[in-house]
Amino acid sequence: MCPLVKTSRASFVKHGKGPGSIRHYNFAQWLRAEIDRRGISLRSVARQLGYPNASRITEYLQYRRVPTAEMVRRLADAIGLSPIEALWRAGYDATLLLDLVELYTLGWSWCREDRVHLDPRSGAVFLGYASVGEDLSTIPEPLTSRYHSGAIFNTQTNSREIREVVVLPRPMAAAIFIAVGLFPRRGDKAKPSTMEFIHALASLTSPMIKKARASPKRGELLTLPPTLQQAQLAAEIPGLDMSSRGALIAEHVNDWANSVSSEYAHYARLALYELGGEMYHFIPESINRWEYMTADFPNTSDFKMANSTVP
Repeated sequence: MCPLVKTSRASFVKHGKGPGSIRHYNFAQWLRAEIDRRGISLRSVARQLGYPNASRITEYLQYRRVPTAEMVRRLADAIGLSPIEALWRAGYDATLLLDLVELYTLGWSWCREDRVHLDPRSGAVFLGYASVGEDLSTIPEPLTSRYHSGAIFNTQTNSREIREVVVLPRPMAAAIFIAVGLFPRRGDKAKPSTMEFIHALASLTSPMIKKARASPKRGELLTLPPTLQQAQLAAEIPGLDMSSRGALIAEHVNDWANSVSSEYAHYARLALYELGGEMYHFIPESINRWEYMTADFPNTSDFKMANSTVP
């Protein structure tokens, strides 16, 4: 049973009730707005969750009761929202990390099925598909619906010259973008459309996460890597202010993204940010990659799982 929290908005924020406190209050407001925007009745949401009436849902929306992470996920599914976005807005960063691993694991299983090598620097390498002398980052025709390709451009020439092409399975690529976008490092300056893109991308991942959970091999593949374990620990440090907590989590999450594919993570950061930070500091001008590299926003449809329907 969810813990009952009877409080006004003022005391809720002041005394830090619930996960993320002000984040949970904002989550309740966002959830209400999404329900209204979709024209869904609270009774309908309650029925999907197995409640006889809407009283429990009303308590959540009026922040009189704090939903658990699992309940946030169930609410998102019932309303047709992205569980990743809902968990992030509710302040359940540690639980959200498990969804990123679900996406990574699904992408890794695709690489194994397709016999594609996964390089921790450059990403997917199509050794078994390329002819002699052919670019190993070119996605072969049978796999174009399962992999995402991104280009990093050199801005030091008169024309936009492609510096590097990086490729990952779509679930894994989406996980990297969401990780880098939801957990910015100190010094990261987002482009105007960054959060809109990330929330749209998070919605596309819902069928992927469901597919990952349905895999019979999920138990043997799903493990939380050390970098994300550190991020979870940072999320649970008592007495830490939200800014410092967020900075710590972001460093570990970005380290995880780099460990999956350092160049794809770099591409994602170039696409999402106008300027980037490293380890709590702005990148020194002498090594500021944003001065001589750039990347475009990809289309969210390029990440869609083949033969899936988006809620």
